[in-house]
Amino acid sequence: MKVVAIIAASGKAKRLGGISKQLFPLLGKPVSAHAIQAFEDNPFVTDILVVCGEERVPDFQSMAKDFGFKKIRAVVVGGQERQDSVYNGLKACPKCDIVAIHNGANPLVTQKEITDCINAAKETGAAVVGTRVKETVKRVGADMLVQETPVRAALWAVQTPQCIVYDVAMKAFEKAISEKFYGTDDVQLVERIGVPVKIVEGSYENIKITTLEDIVFAEDVLRRRMTKTRFTYDDAMRLLKQYLGENPTRYKHDLEVTRVAAETALKLKENLSKGKYSQASLVKRIELLDVEELRIAALLHDIGYAEPLKKAGVHAVDAAVFLREKNEEGVARVVLSHNAAFEEAKLRGTDLSQYGFEPQDLIPSSLAAEILTYADLCVGQGGLVMGLDERFADIQSRLKPQNPLLARACELAENRLREVYARVKTLL
Repeated sequence: MKVVAIIAASGKAKRLGGISKQLFPLLGKPVSAHAIQAFEDNPFVTDILVVCGEERVPDFQSMAKDFGFKKIRAVVVGGQERQDSVYNGLKACPKCDIVAIHNGANPLVTQKEITDCINAAKETGAAVVGTRVKETVKRVGADMLVQETPVRAALWAVQTPQCIVYDVAMKAFEKAISEKFYGTDDVQLVERIGVPVKIVEGSYENIKITTLEDIVFAEDVLRRRMTKTRFTYDDAMRLLKQYLGENPTRYKHDLEVTRVAAETALKLKENLSKGKYSQASLVKRIELLDVEELRIAALLHDIGYAEPLKKAGVHAVDAAVFLREKNEEGVARVVLSHNAAFEEAKLRGTDLSQYGFEPQDLIPSSLAAEILTYADLCVGQGGLVMGLDERFADIQSRLKPQNPLLARACELAENRLREVYARVKTLL
């Protein structure tokens, strides 16, 4: 099943001091970056299209690079109304089974809401996330007199995502456009062609950012989620001891890689504070570098070697699967692409899709992933710091007798890894 997310981000700034609500900063990332990240992380979503005003196209193209979004296939120019914009997105869609239409100003959507909505659309043809209405609602006439009090139990406030089978979506939008009908949401158009729409119960936290008060609320929610799910360094250390503590050689290697990675990240932050870097995209990457997340990723980057965690047979993939199960998607993404994971998976013929990953996910793109790769190349077994040539020679001498496939993967990856090493080294 192929699912394409369409992020509708054409809204105008009216109540946030003239700044586009999609680009308004929210805990160090634009509002829309949080929304896009949710679909980037969802294993069922294969592609993402962003639809925005023509003047915002460069902003979203830059966002894709700055945050390492690998699923974004295109940034599409929107239309006069939201419905026109979504239709432009539908026309630009790669071949798919289901489209998941989501507001770029809804940054708090959860993985469960996305997945449940996709599954419901697969079952009925269309689905929408919503919440039960808590207040009593009155239908009022033009004279401001109450005409009716609907039964509250039957009323739902709908949100996004709104997931629709692609062919159904195209039929519904084309009919609405030919009849010059504009609905208030996407699935209303589906209702007009007689396709059932299923409600998927979501969270009251999945708000659309409109005011500064919404920003404050969203920051509180995100901080609470981070506190609730995020590993501490002590948590990571306990896991390392639990799974790899009986292998002192690897254990010492992981500790030293963590030290090198953290010192490298802090050095980049220090250089930035001294004005050493002028390239805007690099400055942003360093500003957004999460040193604590990097430390945890470095500490656990080899945990996939532990026997109980082996599934794919590629240790970086097995580590990422384990970390994702622990709700540590950010750490998982950093770990996933270190060393020769891409080449090893290719040689083994690993079906990455069954683990919710794509081959390009195994190439380091974020600054944190590049620093982890750099640190791993600086440290040999037993925690011995060594030069790059010495490290590659050490890898081959150890691996060829006991794991020739991995040795070959490292040979194939050597030029690519040397480039990553050089990029980070140059920044220091």
